[in-house]
Amino acid sequence: MAFTFRFETVLKVRKIREDLALQAFSKAQHHYLSLANMLQQKTQARDEIRRELMAKMRRGIGSHEARQYVTYLSHLDSDVVKLNGYLESARKQLNSERETMLTAKKESKAIERLREIHQGRYHKDMNKKEMRFIDEMAIMRHGGH
Repeated sequence: MAFTFRFETVLKVRKIREDLALQAFSKAQHHYLSLANMLQQKTQARDEIRRELMAKMRRGIGSHEARQYVTYLSHLDSDVVKLNGYLESARKQLNSERETMLTAKKESKAIERLREIHQGRYHKDMNKKEMRFIDEMAIMRHGGH
C-alpha cells in the first residue's frame, strides 16, 4: 500500500498560487526597475541640459535660445516629477506583490510540511506492521502459539 496524502489537491493548488504570486512579483519588480531606469535617464538628461545651459549663459546666449532651454528643462522637470510618482506607485505595488508571494510561499510550505509529517507517520506505521509480521512469522516458525 503506497502513501497517499489526502491534501494533495490543496498542496497542488497552493503551489500554483505560489508560482502565480512569484510571476506577479517578478513582473512588478521588472516594472519598478524599468521605471527607475527611465527616471535615472531623465534625471541625467535634465542635469546635462542644465550644465549645457549654464555653460552657454557664461559665454553668452540669445533670449530665444534661452527660452527654448528653459521650456525643455521645464518639460524634463515635469517628466521627472511624473516618473517619481509612477516609481512610488510601482514601489507600493512591488511591496504588495512581495507580501502576497511570501504569504503564498508560507502557505505552500505549511502544507508541504504537513505532507512530510504524514509521510513520516505512514512509514513509521508501516515499519511497525512489518516488524509485527516478522515477529509473528518467527514465533510461528519456532513453534510458538
